Amino acid sequence: WNAASVQFPGCRQVLDVFHAPEHVGAAAKAMHGEGTDAAAVSFESGRAKVLADGWAGVCRYVGDELSREDTPARRAALHELIGYMKNHVGRMDYSSRLAEGRTIGSGLIEGRVKTVGLRLKARGARWVERNAEGMAALVGLSHGTLWEHYWSLQA
Repeated sequence: WNAASVQFPGCRQVLDVFHAPEHVGAAAKAMHGEGTDAAAVSFESGRAKVLADGWAGVCRYVGDELSREDTPARRAALHELIGYMKNHVGRMDYSSRLAEGRTIGSGLIEGRVKTVGLRLKARGARWVERNAEGMAALVGLSHGTLWEHYWSLQA
């Protein structure tokens, strides 16, 4: 997160759409037991709230769960969820991003980073750091929407 903020000042970051519900699911399992119908219902409720309203949805989910039953075990599970999500308050604006036609997942980027990493680490490959950075930038451009624009500026 910090590196992205330095490299891309003013960027709008997003917590991958799979990571947020993953933590909701862990809380639901801890509260209701793995594989139970109650855990599944709790997960779906929490997932829907987070995807619709981000941090506010997390808060509603926590409030709903505690209003059902407030026990030390439930508090611990929800405390862990809040501990993770509080670091991503501004990164869960899924509904607005989708309305703007923007992505809500990082899979594409993670896949491209992995591709660049594999190429740089290929058997016999020798890279100078500044050349590797340039190659990574070109690979990123080649999989985005700015490829043609970039080359028109180089002419």
